[in-house]
Parts: sequence; structure tokens; C-alpha cells
Amino acid sequence: MTERKKTGGKREGSGRKKLEIDLEQAEKLGSLMATLSECAAWFGLHKGTLSKRPDFMSAWETGKEKGKLSLRRTQFKLAEKSAAMSIWLGKQYLDQVDKQELEHSGDLKINWIEKKTYDTDKKTN
Repeated sequence: MTERKKTGGKREGSGRKKLEIDLEQAEKLGSLMATLSECAAWFGLHKGTLSKRPDFMSAWETGKEKGKLSLRRTQFKLAEKSAAMSIWLGKQYLDQVDKQELEHSGDLKINWIEKKTYDTDKKTN
């Protein structure tokens, strides 16, 4: 009995041929923060098929990390001119928070609402 390959078909060389993916394009798509579904559409594959390709996944993840660096660089440049961006970056990376103080003057009145429960299993006449 001959051993059969997991992919292809009964005949040698049958089945769909493995598509070549341009890993440079995969990295560029990652740097643009393209989703796996968007990348799959770009290459004309199903996202499940694409996610099983370690060469693609590695290039795409590398691109995503480079994209994050690029975005961070842009944010820091904006922080030089924008107070809002400086505050946002401080909250994200320096654990800074907005401190809100609440001041109250006058009397404080509390109204209690009494909760009553009734036994619905009791029969009434």
C-alpha cells in the first residue's frame, strides 16, 4: 500500500498549487494596519488559508510593529504642537490621570425607599 499525501489528490502533482505571496507586500500591508481579512482580499485568498502561512504571518506581524512605531513617531511630533496630544501621551505612557475634585456645599438629604416583598403563593379570599 502506498502512502498518500495529505494535500493534493490521488495523482502526484494534483490539487491547487501553493500561491506565492510577496512578503514585501505583506509587510507593507501590516504597516498600514490592514486586517487579516483585508490582506486575504488583497492576495485573493481566504483569511483561514492566509493565517496558516507562517511566512506571511511573520512578515505581516513585522509590518504591524513597524506601523506602530511610525504612528508613535507621528504622535510625538504632534505633541510638540498640540497640548491635547501631550496630555494623551502622558496618560498612555506615564500613567498620568485627570484628577477630578468634587466640592459640595449645603445640606445633603437622603430619601430612603422601603422595599416590600409579597408572597405570591399565598391565597387571598
